[in-house]
Amino acid sequence: MQYRLKNNLLEATVQTKGAELKSLKYKNQELLLNDDAHWNYTSPFLFPIIGKLKNDYTFINNQEYKIPKHGLIRTADFVLEEQKNNLLRFSFTSPDEMLTLYPFKFKFTVTYFLDKRNLSTVLKVENLSADMMYFNLGLHPAFSTSAFNNKFQDYAVIFEKKETMKLPVIESNGTLNFAKVSKIVQNQDYLPLTYQDYENDALVYKNLKSRKVTLESKNYLIDFNFKNFSSLGIWTKVDAPFICLEPWIGHGDKTESDNQFMDKDDLVSLKPNKAKSFEFTFTIKKPEIEEK
Repeated sequence: MQYRLKNNLLEATVQTKGAELKSLKYKNQELLLNDDAHWNYTSPFLFPIIGKLKNDYTFINNQEYKIPKHGLIRTADFVLEEQKNNLLRFSFTSPDEMLTLYPFKFKFTVTYFLDKRNLSTVLKVENLSADMMYFNLGLHPAFSTSAFNNKFQDYAVIFEKKETMKLPVIESNGTLNFAKVSKIVQNQDYLPLTYQDYENDALVYKNLKSRKVTLESKNYLIDFNFKNFSSLGIWTKVDAPFICLEPWIGHGDKTESDNQFMDKDDLVSLKPNKAKSFEFTFTIKKPEIEEK
């Protein structure tokens, strides 16, 4: 099922499958990818892993687990917990049979808030198991690059702060090879979009200074604030009309991974019966339309 939030500027549509934002319209102009011909998702959540496991398996407490690519949430059936004029809240509680894929029982809650030009989202992860729980967490929204009659090359990503780093190569098995360099970023806060950057998968910015990026064209500007997330993937398919801006806590397995889950970077730890929340916001800054 799908549910909507709407004011005089924005309209957001969320489906129960994955609690995924499927549409975000500004004055009836679609801002997200809404086309299964190019990608089967629009804005999925990545949990408890990001990307693929090396050789598709990992060990947790000496037990082998095969967690699917991007984890367990993006195809899960959420239930609607609360609906108000400016709020939608969905939740998913992992069933016992999911313990064969990931040995921690959890509840994952997604709350959307609509306020003028802002769509804010709060993700809450609760540990329902008796042991300390560990996970990575990622966002994966796909923004349309044909909004307001633009083309892909009309856009740029602007970082909140100047970044300097060497971006890793993504190998054919999906692992990140930090010993190889796909792109050198030197004191840069401006990234013009070019398909050439994505011929070998995503650009991966690890340990960002920025906690906000802006997707900009001449007649369109949207801020993406992600204060809890420390890394960023940027991805598209060559010649496709979208760009994914993907804040992460963690990333896919490294090429030298020993398949031990506890060796993954940036794991979040959560004590039994405790919860942590993570927030992000989309803010449409341009075009400027009078708010009545």
